[in-house]
Amino acid sequence: MGKKQNPPLTAWHRQLPWVILAAILVFSLLLWFFGLPRKIFFPLLSQPTAEVRPDQEPVLKEALEVKYPPAARRKGVHGLVILSLLVDEQGTVREAVVLSSAHPLLEQAALAEARKAVFVPAIKDGRAVSATVKLPVRFELKK
Repeated sequence: MGKKQNPPLTAWHRQLPWVILAAILVFSLLLWFFGLPRKIFFPLLSQPTAEVRPDQEPVLKEALEVKYPPAARRKGVHGLVILSLLVDEQGTVREAVVLSSAHPLLEQAALAEARKAVFVPAIKDGRAVSATVKLPVRFELKK
């Protein structure tokens, strides 16, 4: 008696590796889309930060004097830029992010001035704490 021969592969058996690969790909995409790998493998990163609402929000010490960008003035661009600022315990702006903007030409001027701003820090339980505040910056052309 000779060697035992394997039965011939059917068409389904030949395609099985591709079916498995496609299933793994679809499963991976679903996990990525719903953020599950991050939640499973990086639990410290996926937990939301506890946003503590201060008793008193940060308050600007002095009004901002934003310089109108010359390019925006020439083009007649005007409007509102809304910034999100992270103000630390000393009242210094640590981070500034544009939430919405009327025009990209206005964003850099608003960010530059906001980073120089000084605040009365937020207060929670009688102590200064860091907090996030929204700051609208309006650009108006004077005629």
